[in-house]
Amino acid sequence: MSKKSITIIGKPVDYVYIIRDVNVDELSLEKYAAKCSNDIEAAWGAEEGDNPNEKTVEVVLQEKISSINLSARPGVVEIAAKNGGKIIQDFVTEKTKKGKKAYISELIFFKEAP
Repeated sequence: MSKKSITIIGKPVDYVYIIRDVNVDELSLEKYAAKCSNDIEAAWGAEEGDNPNEKTVEVVLQEKISSINLSARPGVVEIAAKNGGKIIQDFVTEKTKKGKKAYISELIFFKEAP
């Protein structure tokens, strides 16, 4: 795998997900270990009192940890189809009230640096 990274505004993370495949009602996500480092220009320009949750950080994918296939809500499938292959921060699951099946109800994207 070639080096894949994303420059974000936020705090460092330990792992990320990639939207790998989108089916009619199911998403395939891959979980990767991530290495985070400060952007060199942003590090020099940062002041001591800056908010640590608003730093410019480069997230580099390291190694694949696992793959997951989950059913998803129709709105989530549509968003994932438009963003296939994109690195995301996390996802939210929910269960139906009397069912045992879990659905992805939301994808949490990184705030990308311009």
